[in-house]
Amino acid sequence: GSPVVATRAGSLPEVGGEAGCAYVEPTEESLAGALERLATDEAERRRLQAEGARNAAKYSYERTARETLALYRRVSGR
Repeated sequence: GSPVVATRAGSLPEVGGEAGCAYVEPTEESLAGALERLATDEAERRRLQAEGARNAAKYSYERTARETLALYRRVSGR
């Protein structure tokens, strides 16, 4: 339920999408500014919390296991 401040570098944008994440450039100033904004802007914080919860609902251990098994079957020809 916590909004996330992350940099655009790496794989976080791929996983987090636009939901629940405040993406910034990987600089000290950008990170500090985003953290301050989330600490002081309750509407933005609540918006990111709601979007993050919707995004997280797309993921589950059951879905991961099912999709992994399907992939293993496909590549093994079964």
